[in-house]
Amino acid sequence: MVYDRFQHDLLKRAEIEFRECLLENIELFVDVVRSYRNEFDNEVFPIPEREMLRIKEHLQDDFRYRQLSRLFEHRDTLVRNFITFLARPAVNECPSYNGCAQLAIHDAIAIFFQKKKQCNAPTNHVVDISVHGEMAMVAQFITDMNVLLRNEPFPTGNGPATIRCYGADEVVDDKTYDRTQLFLL
Repeated sequence: MVYDRFQHDLLKRAEIEFRECLLENIELFVDVVRSYRNEFDNEVFPIPEREMLRIKEHLQDDFRYRQLSRLFEHRDTLVRNFITFLARPAVNECPSYNGCAQLAIHDAIAIFFQKKKQCNAPTNHVVDISVHGEMAMVAQFITDMNVLLRNEPFPTGNGPATIRCYGADEVVDDKTYDRTQLFLL
């Protein structure tokens, strides 16, 4: 029982590290998606074996890839799922699980409206989010959010909301209490 739990924890940690490896090599996977973009319209897309071999050759020197060498079928499934996610992104398939940008925004909006209700403040549908974290990660998150939102209102349970993201370091004023705080780890 203890050994099984230990094995399970090791596998989960290896999966997380392997997903990081996939993200670090995202250009390789984006090339595959671009090459086969038309074929991703099907529900099930079999990634060609020559592409899988090319990916394996590229990743084989990485320790995180080799950690799953005894579970090569599972590793191949993770690679295929990652490529499919890039071709047809869906929140429930996000490799970051709860760290997915769309889920983070839903959480930030829920906090925003809860805070407004607690203060009996009018529920203005402009949500200002102050993003905290490592500078590069914050910049990437804000860029991703701008791409996701496309300057359009975001649908919420309280009606559409306009969302504006700011890096915590770039805003210095007395309105900090009005902003929803979002911390990237």
